Amino acid sequence: MNEVKNEATTKTEEEVAVERKGAELRVGSKTNVKSLASAITATMKEHGYALLRCIGDGAIGRAARASTIARGNLALADINLIMTGSFFMTEIDGNERTGFQIRVENR
Repeated sequence: MNEVKNEATTKTEEEVAVERKGAELRVGSKTNVKSLASAITATMKEHGYALLRCIGDGAIGRAARASTIARGNLALADINLIMTGSFFMTEIDGNERTGFQIRVENR
């Protein structure tokens, strides 16, 4: 299994996928899509929405795929998810970076 460095600790892909702060999920280019979809589903049930924060094309692609899987899973519970994208600014290693966030919520 691949390992991902995250804030001076080494975690497996599945552990990174479920790492969250409230309703915010951080998505990396190596995040496991199925684990992220499960985390979105759990976050939706707990908070009513999920905010997926991504930096880079790979992370955005994985977040989009996981959101689509979660949408299918939650449709069985009569929850109709919508996804709204927006940009955000963050600082990484002293450099300002642009990220993309996807807000997933019930319609």
